[in-house]
Amino acid sequence: MTRSKKVNELSTLCGVPACAIIYSPYTTNPDVWPSNAGAHSVISEFRALPVLDQQKKMLDQEAFIRQRIAKLSEQLRKRVRRAGSGR
Repeated sequence: MTRSKKVNELSTLCGVPACAIIYSPYTTNPDVWPSNAGAHSVISEFRALPVLDQQKKMLDQEAFIRQRIAKLSEQLRKRVRRAGSGR
C-alpha cells in the first residue's frame, strides 16, 4: 500500500482532514495527496489554529510510535491478566 493510500485510509478512519507531501530522492517534484490545492487547504486550516491547538494536534513519527507501543502494551497486559484468571 502506498503512503498516499495510507494517509487516505487514516483520514477516512479517523474522520479528520489530512494531507501528505512526500519527497523522493528519485524525482524532482513531491508526491502530494490529495492534491496541491487539498494539501494547501489542510495546511492553511492547521496554521489558522492557535499555537497551543497546533501543538496538541501535532504528532511526529516518534510520538506516534510511542503511543502505539503504549496501546499495544496495555492490550497485552489485559490479555495476560485475562489468561491468568482463566477466562
